[in-house]
Amino acid sequence: DSPTRSKLIEDLRTLLSRFGTTTVFITHDQEQALSLGDRVAIILDGMLRQVGSPESVFSSPRDSEVANFLGVENVLPGMVNESKNGKISVEVHHHQLEAIGDEQPGRQIFFCLRPEDITLWKTIDLPRSSARNVLTGKIASISIQGPLIEINIDCGFPLIALITRASAQELELDVDVSVAASFKASAVHLIPR
Repeated sequence: DSPTRSKLIEDLRTLLSRFGTTTVFITHDQEQALSLGDRVAIILDGMLRQVGSPESVFSSPRDSEVANFLGVENVLPGMVNESKNGKISVEVHHHQLEAIGDEQPGRQIFFCLRPEDITLWKTIDLPRSSARNVLTGKIASISIQGPLIEINIDCGFPLIALITRASAQELELDVDVSVAASFKASAVHLIPR
């Protein structure tokens, strides 16, 4: 059960810290890997695919398969149109979106965006925001993911957002409701393909 598992993980974290024991902990639970690991290794199909600090692995997956495994549900093919002073313009499904990086124009990439990095707005209530990217679309489906709500938006391509139940209720979200999805350029991770 969840409360017992949380308590056991906390006890294990305390023991590992106290004794400084090197331990190999195998899990499919990303929260456990983030909270317990000093280093994380991703193994897919029996192959070691990426190793690094939890922060580096989770924020910068090496390829699209690692990104998918780590819960980056929005892995979209795109092409870099412009690169200037660390800011990149990327075409994704006929939309011009911004990212941070140093990829060269003409480079084919995967545009990766975690669903929790997306903020939703009713299109009529779109506020001024520091987010450089805004996509509009209609909600295709809504599913409950524990304390969060997964929103699948049709923006001409599927875009997955993850928001709190309170936000979903406040926005009165439902299937076929028009929304705007905004996200910062710094939330985007680009993977060459």
